[in-house]
Amino acid sequence: MKLDKETEKNIKTLIAIRDDVNTTPAVRIQAVQTMQKKMDALGATQSDNTPTADDILSKIRGAKNE
Repeated sequence: MKLDKETEKNIKTLIAIRDDVNTTPAVRIQAVQTMQKKMDALGATQSDNTPTADDILSKIRGAKNE
């Protein structure tokens, strides 16, 4: 996946924050969540095997009917 320079710089900064031993757990979580949002926006984490909300709800409904 090809990233523009600004996004690449932001991801590298977030990784540095995440990996810094002096980073508090709360800030580390925020860095990870921000990286995830950026990757989601780029479509990097989407796959055809990921269940949709409708898939999950139909499984729940199916389990209730049994």
